[in-house]
Amino acid sequence: MKQTKEQLLALNGELRFKIETLEKLITDKDSEVAKKDKEIREYLSISLGAGTRSKGRYDSEQEQIVYSWYSIFREIGKLLAKKEYPDLSEAIQHHTMQISGLQERMDKLDGPDYKHR
Repeated sequence: MKQTKEQLLALNGELRFKIETLEKLITDKDSEVAKKDKEIREYLSISLGAGTRSKGRYDSEQEQIVYSWYSIFREIGKLLAKKEYPDLSEAIQHHTMQISGLQERMDKLDGPDYKHR
């Protein structure tokens, strides 16, 4: 489907208008879209382990840290990377225990007088 230059310019104008409208809805703190956006970010922040901070400099009351969308996607990326590349220290510890067990079995088979290097 080939479109003319005029049709593409008209489509571009419509898309810009829609983008500007969405930006206004998100930046207007009283709009339902902004409230829902913050609610979703709060829920994801809690799920991803965001901490708390004090509300004011001398205030002991704590509030939940709400991640930005950038931070949410960064934390999800960390979780995906951890899944693909698990912590190697656990694997090393497991193999060390297996080696120790094999050494003990070898010592039992060779007798008390024979020691391995």
